[in-house]
Amino acid sequence: LVEEADSRLLLFFHPLSGCDSTASFFGHGEGRVMGSWASFPERGDLAACFRQLSWQPAMETVSRCLPLIGGFVCFFCGSSSVSELGRLRLDGFLTVTADGLRELPPTAGGLGLHVLRACCRAGWVWGGALSRDDC
Repeated sequence: LVEEADSRLLLFFHPLSGCDSTASFFGHGEGRVMGSWASFPERGDLAACFRQLSWQPAMETVSRCLPLIGGFVCFFCGSSSVSELGRLRLDGFLTVTADGLRELPPTAGGLGLHVLRACCRAGWVWGGALSRDDC
């Protein structure tokens, strides 16, 4: 059974990992991302960020959580030592064939826009629909 606090963080997790209105990370489906979640070293801090981003998030919250989300993206993209997207992209770019370029992780700017789309979906659409204050 999922606790209510954990169910709140799923509002953000789902669009971040890819849903019908946001893109997924190439080659990393929701199941793989969820599997990485269980072993992510900073899972508690990330869960707190996801909960905050699931309910009408402010830009300060997005800015504060973005480095941690970037580290999580690096982690589920297979890096246990690199927590900076730019470095992970460079390492991947130097070793990948032309066919594998789409498997590179997103740029920091691309991830920022993806997080904003996920915040819009989770925090303003779904989170707002669950508000008890509007009843």
